[in-house]
Amino acid sequence: MEPAYAASLREAREQAEVRMQEVEERVGLRKVFDAIRDRGVPVIVHNGMCDLCFAYDAFEGPLPLRAGDFADRIGRLFPTVYDTKLVLRKSEDLKPLLPNTWLGAAHDALK
Repeated sequence: MEPAYAASLREAREQAEVRMQEVEERVGLRKVFDAIRDRGVPVIVHNGMCDLCFAYDAFEGPLPLRAGDFADRIGRLFPTVYDTKLVLRKSEDLKPLLPNTWLGAAHDALK
């Protein structure tokens, strides 16, 4: 076998192995998403819109162009989502206790 061809073949095999590992990791996380949905477990985020968008784009498909379509689709994927930043911002009872809604500051104020 010609050395350049062997090196090229070896590189292609290594790339295929890396890609298969990536696919297996995605399948594993996809199972986690399915279990969350199937069991009705709430998803809790803090200022997590970007996280939800990333997760959707990475494991469901391209993000919809309209925010309403995204809300519908993420609602089917994760039926119950709580954003603690939004809860802290909207709660009249908690506002006096919190100088701001940063996660670290909220944790320190509420512990």
